[in-house]
Amino acid sequence: MSTLLKITERLPPPRAPGLREIVLSYAERARSRLRAVLEDGTEVGLFLPRGTQLRGGDGLLAETGEVIRVRAAVEPLYRVTAPPDAADPAFALLRAAYHLGNRHVPLALAPAELLLEPDPVLRDMLHGLGMRVSECLTAFEPEAGAYAMTTMNMPAPSASCSRSRLMRGPRSTWRACSSIGERPATSQAGDRGTGRRGA
Repeated sequence: MSTLLKITERLPPPRAPGLREIVLSYAERARSRLRAVLEDGTEVGLFLPRGTQLRGGDGLLAETGEVIRVRAAVEPLYRVTAPPDAADPAFALLRAAYHLGNRHVPLALAPAELLLEPDPVLRDMLHGLGMRVSECLTAFEPEAGAYAMTTMNMPAPSASCSRSRLMRGPRSTWRACSSIGERPATSQAGDRGTGRRGA
């Protein structure tokens, strides 16, 4: 009877070559307790903290001290693209992403396509939006939730959307994106009764 190799910790993507690998689907990478098999046939058990979400390339630390690399499995997916005759393909894709996100569907994002797990109901909805849906085989690495990101990993705001705060008593004003247009710092009504002092 083979001994189960216990894996207890997730590590940043290791750079060392020649590591043993474990191939996991998206659903398996979302499980913190899992029995699986390495590519060489070694049985392993994942005992990770609850809520751990693995991604392709991550490292896993076994109780023996060995580091194992995660490889995202190739699986059947839907590829969503804008139709060739779309007046604005980027907007069409954005609109599709909005409706899918409104249904809390995990999505892998790319500049010209979306990837999602197969679902005939969602396929029909996307067709109704005029999108093209094709089947493909590839690894699924959906976008991580915004709350899973740390401030250190979040991109800085663009120059066009930079903010400036002008305090008016309890009020504050934000500079709008240039594509929307600037909002006046205060309205006449907003200045009344604020008790602001002169500079």
